[in-house]
Amino acid sequence: MTLQPIHEQSHAITQTNCSEVKVWASLLDSRDEYIREVTEADPEAFVLLHLYQNYNEFCLLINEHLPTIAKKYAHVKFVKIVATKCIDKFPDERCPCFIIYKAGKPVSNLFNVDKIMNNDIRNIVLLLHNHGIEP
Repeated sequence: MTLQPIHEQSHAITQTNCSEVKVWASLLDSRDEYIREVTEADPEAFVLLHLYQNYNEFCLLINEHLPTIAKKYAHVKFVKIVATKCIDKFPDERCPCFIIYKAGKPVSNLFNVDKIMNNDIRNIVLLLHNHGIEP
């Protein structure tokens, strides 16, 4: 798959309003919520956990776009939590971080997602595609 169609698909995601689709995009406030929403999720669904820090601009940009992206990926549960609320002493320099789960088990740990995506939010579609997650 070339980058151009992926960028076009990403642009379409940010432009589409799919309010009739069930969207799993939520903010978690505690480790207990993390356990419930991530490890006890539907075993058939992917869960993308975004570990972030409030002062990291790219983390905030990802958080801003997650609800829109989630509308196109109705079979994926997108959740986010401040990294240190989920994992004690999680290193800030690893944020933004995505952990992708399936059947309650982590299948991918992606640290420094901003670098993986070349600081371009549109590359989130490519990142998901490279980890077997399609709209």
